[in-house]
Amino acid sequence: MIMLKNIISAYKKVLGRILRFTKKSIRLPVRLKYKLKYVEIYAKAGMFDGLYVFPSLGVYYQTRFINSKQWDFLIILDACRYDFFEKHVWSFMDGKLLRVLSPGGYTIKWFERTWYGNYKDVVYISSVPFIRRNRKFRTKFLEIVDAWDKGWDRRLHTVPPWKMNNIVLRYLKFLNIKRRLGLHTKKTRMVIHYVQPHSPYIAGPINFSRIYDFYMKNLRKVVVLDHAVLVHLMDVLNDLRKVNYVLRRAYEENLKLVLSYVSKLVPHLPGKVAITSDHGELLGEYGLYFHPIDAMVPELRCVPLFIVK
Repeated sequence: MIMLKNIISAYKKVLGRILRFTKKSIRLPVRLKYKLKYVEIYAKAGMFDGLYVFPSLGVYYQTRFINSKQWDFLIILDACRYDFFEKHVWSFMDGKLLRVLSPGGYTIKWFERTWYGNYKDVVYISSVPFIRRNRKFRTKFLEIVDAWDKGWDRRLHTVPPWKMNNIVLRYLKFLNIKRRLGLHTKKTRMVIHYVQPHSPYIAGPINFSRIYDFYMKNLRKVVVLDHAVLVHLMDVLNDLRKVNYVLRRAYEENLKLVLSYVSKLVPHLPGKVAITSDHGELLGEYGLYFHPIDAMVPELRCVPLFIVK
C-alpha cells in the first residue's frame, strides 16, 4: 500500500517536470498547450483518465459500478460536484460515500460513454429531454419515462424535485399493479435522473425568476440560460469574486433542496439505492463556468457515488 502510494507520488512529480520542461523549451500549438495544462491539473489531483482501479486509494471508476448489478435504484443528480455533495449529504442521509470519475464533462458525453450496452431490465425516468429524443439511446432501455414532459414547471423553468418524486411514486404504483395482474414478472431496476443541482437555481438565496422570465421572452434563441444568468450577474455586481460567491451559494442551495427530496423518496424505494452524478460543475475555477467543455479537471469529473444505508 505504502509502496503503491510512493510510486504514484513519484509518477506525478516526473509528469509535472516533463510538462514544465515541455512548456518552457518547445513552442506548442495553442490547442496542445491547453490539453497539457489540463493533464497537469488532473495529475496534481491524483487522477488518471480511464485508470481508476485503485480502490484502496479511494478512487473508483463510475462506469464499472453503473454497468454492474449492484443497484436496484440509481439516482442521478445532474451536475453534482463531489466536494459540495460531501459537505451536505450527511444532513439528509447515511451511507457509504466514494469519490468516482465520471467519463464525461457534460451529460451527452457521460451518457454515451456510460450506457454502452443494452439495459432491458432498466426503466430510465428522465428530467432531461435529449435522452428520449435520441433514437440510439431510446432502444437501450426497457422504457424511458419523460419526467421533463410530465413535470415541467413553467414558472420555475425546470422540473422541480417534488414533481420528480411524484412521477417516480406514480410509476412504482403502476408497476406494482401490473405485477399483481401478472402483466409484469421480470425484476426491474430504475434510474431516476433529477435536474438539480444543475440550474435553474430555484432554492435561493437569490430569486432568479425575473432573469429567467426575461431570458424566455428575449434571449432563448440567442444564448443558453446559464450564460444569460452569468452575464447578468457580471453586469450587476461588476466583481468576479462576488459573482463566484453568488453562483456557489445558489448552486449549494439547489443541491440541498434536491437532497431533501431524495431523502423523502428513498424510503419508498424497495431495494439497493445508489446516488451519483453525470458530471460536476465549474463555478469560476480556471476562469470557467458551468460545464462548457469535456475537460479533465476535478471539478467537472470528480463526482460522488453514495450507497444509501
